[in-house]
Amino acid sequence: MKLVHLASRRSDARRSLLAIIALTLAVLTAVLAGISGTTHLAATGALRSLAAGSGSGSGSGSGSEGFFRIHTSQSDDATEQQRAAEEAFAELRLTNGLEISTASYSPPRPLVPSGGSATNLPSDLTFLPVGWTPTTTPAAGSLEPFTAGGTTLDGTPPGGTTESGHVPAALEASTADALGLVPGDTFAVEGADGTLRLELVAALNSTGPDAAFLDPVPVQGAETMPTAVVVPPDAIPRLTGDPKVQWIFTVDADTADAAGLARLAEGLRQLPQRLGSDTAVNSGGVVPSGGLAGVLSSAADATQSVSAVLPIALVVLVALSAVTVVQFTRLLAGTRAAEDRLLGARG
Repeated sequence: MKLVHLASRRSDARRSLLAIIALTLAVLTAVLAGISGTTHLAATGALRSLAAGSGSGSGSGSGSEGFFRIHTSQSDDATEQQRAAEEAFAELRLTNGLEISTASYSPPRPLVPSGGSATNLPSDLTFLPVGWTPTTTPAAGSLEPFTAGGTTLDGTPPGGTTESGHVPAALEASTADALGLVPGDTFAVEGADGTLRLELVAALNSTGPDAAFLDPVPVQGAETMPTAVVVPPDAIPRLTGDPKVQWIFTVDADTADAAGLARLAEGLRQLPQRLGSDTAVNSGGVVPSGGLAGVLSSAADATQSVSAVLPIALVVLVALSAVTVVQFTRLLAGTRAAEDRLLGARG
């Protein structure tokens, strides 16, 4: 009976030891998996925070990391150009995780000081009009004049007008403050067929696409950076006979997640070449700008680095556990042999 009891105790000890090793391995594996999950959750949260405040205050250009932009000249068949561009976006799988906004715009238009502009504006000021209806709640003024239904003094429907018949305009709030403009002030610029008066109706602390559109498109050869101003989309033909088009990519807070980082970064990297090779889209050159592609690429590299370490750590844990089991098994075997000899000597 004593021998049976001793054998039972030795067997229980081995089982307890193996159970402790297995439990330790499970806990460490769960910790590593938790680190991976936390990393992905943190990356997803950071992406959505970027979407909520991307480009905020970008009138100064400080928010360029919150968006990616592609711009080119608007083709004679703008509908076909847009269709071909959307086909490329879907092909590169950019439609899931990114919000894509399109707006036509005019090359920089010089201020006309004698055309009814505010007297405190610099005479060498240039504006870059963007045809877009903002969605940001104004810090001052109202966006109601941007709604459809109004007509201008010459009878054309630009998508909305002020009560005085001027083309409504919106500026970044910091830009309006720097220029000394408040809602109700007017300024004149050179239009496609003469002087065109714009009236500031709203000052915006913009975010998302609004902020990107109020960050002026880089103008090659320009001595000074033009001031971006948002006007109703249908007002662009009155400002220029050579309209441009830009596509803005910002993080979509509803669909963005860390699992898609690499896909989005690679898609944005390939996009300029893809659009540049499409004659339906490329009209005089395709130019990228904005820093979102770099932000997504860096975030993808960081999350992939964490994911790459996990399998190595698991292999190391399994190897260490195997070595531990072998060593303890040898130790127990040696102990049991010694006990057997002792029991045999005692009879």
